Amino acid sequence: MLDAEGLDLIRSFLIVAEELNFRRAAERLNLDQSALTRRIQKLEQNLGFRLFERTTREVALTQAGRSFYTDNSLLISRYRETIDAARRIAEGKTGHLRLAYMAFAATELMPSAMARFRRSHPHIQVSLSYIRTQGQKLALANDEIDAGYLIGPFVHPDFQTMTLTEERLYVVTPRNHALLRKSIITPGRSF
Repeated sequence: MLDAEGLDLIRSFLIVAEELNFRRAAERLNLDQSALTRRIQKLEQNLGFRLFERTTREVALTQAGRSFYTDNSLLISRYRETIDAARRIAEGKTGHLRLAYMAFAATELMPSAMARFRRSHPHIQVSLSYIRTQGQKLALANDEIDAGYLIGPFVHPDFQTMTLTEERLYVVTPRNHALLRKSIITPGRSF
């Protein structure tokens, strides 16, 4: 198992391999040059082979050192990626959102909301499903979707609703219909 000390040794090796200069590598690591030399010697001792050919004028990677550098630079890069991925999970910035919609939301509301959401949460996968209002209510209750754009009220203690828009209603009737003589028409009332 790779412990914190092992990671420090490998990170030190990678910096020396990039710089091919112990003084510059020590500066990048904010270490004393002799401390960096001891780290590299300890790593080589732990591994059982030399990583660098050193003279008073130059530092070069051995063939084994080049191979070790290539593999470990990928390892450290992947290690950083795993930390970033775990952080996004811990912060709720990754995962899968199952979203349902109806035709009224598809033209303006949902496209602009999805564009904003994808910009601010690029690591969350979104699945979109066209489901009518009653179907969305059932899908929410059965944990088949996480959110929905639906028409009408949805009152349930386990869910929160938000009105996004209120549409004007129009009455379309034949000419001379009795409803046209009324000044106010209230939906849902008997006429």
